[in-house]
Amino acid sequence: MRVRRALASAVTVVALAATAAGCIDHPPDAAELTNESDRPVVVTFEGSDEVVELPAREGRSLPGDDCVGTGIVVTAQDGTQLAAFDGGACTTTILTVHDDGEVTVHDRGQDSDRPTRDG
Repeated sequence: MRVRRALASAVTVVALAATAAGCIDHPPDAAELTNESDRPVVVTFEGSDEVVELPAREGRSLPGDDCVGTGIVVTAQDGTQLAAFDGGACTTTILTVHDDGEVTVHDRGQDSDRPTRDG
């Protein structure tokens, strides 16, 4: 009985390690939207009907095979515009509202500390 449990545990560990390795090699097929600030924000994708409300200190993904919108606008809940960027959100897009209020948009794989898309 002990041998079976040990073998089952070893198989489970190997399966989990293989799954985790696969996740590292293949980024998720979704844009990532993260709000690290203390206030909720609204992310609007110009040229589409897509609107995402991001509560404070939360994140969401925007799954899909295609890019969404032709521009990205981030506003506070009172309507104050925090940032606007040209170009839509694609599966490799990462949008972050930082704790200091700065908003950045970049694609997975960029190495800069706070890479920002021209907006």
